[in-house]
Amino acid sequence: MQSYNSNAAKRMVMAFLDGLIFFVFLLGVILLLVSYNRAQQTQKNHQNMKPCTQETTATVTHLNTFTEKTKPDEIDSPTYNIYDARYTFTVDGQEYNGNYSSRKKIEMGDTLDIVYNPNDPSQSYLKVEIQKEASGDIKKMVFYYPGIVFVVFSVLAAIPLAIIQIMDRIKEDKRREAAYQQALERHKAEMEKKKANEIK
Repeated sequence: MQSYNSNAAKRMVMAFLDGLIFFVFLLGVILLLVSYNRAQQTQKNHQNMKPCTQETTATVTHLNTFTEKTKPDEIDSPTYNIYDARYTFTVDGQEYNGNYSSRKKIEMGDTLDIVYNPNDPSQSYLKVEIQKEASGDIKKMVFYYPGIVFVVFSVLAAIPLAIIQIMDRIKEDKRREAAYQQALERHKAEMEKKKANEIK
């Protein structure tokens, strides 16, 4: 009975460790997928922003303000403003427009630092957007490195756990085989004893 309880407790511990390792592995995979998606988006933005090398200043000429809730499902949720601005700048005497949205307060007539594509001035970005993309390269590593650590840790932890489970299964198979052989021997002995009694 004590051996049975011990084996049952051991199985419960092994099942818990299996679940924990799987959870860590799954968490690592999710973090790597998030990091990959961020990297793809960052790379796409880099490609779009790369040609924009010329700096100039632009003026906000149109402005719309929208109010949003931090938690849309809650009536008393705090709110914040989104400023949707259109800015205008001049290159070689010709005016070009661009759009920019921000939570930071923007007012009509504000001056913005922008960069534009000298070969196509209609393509422009705020300098602050370029800086955000640069910081995004660092931020995506926040998900990448923990993801790598979790996946590697779970794989390394799963190997000895799998070996232990295989060894336990082999021992259990041997125990069952031994029990079967003992039962077979007892049965054979009983049959021989019964046969001898019949002869007498």
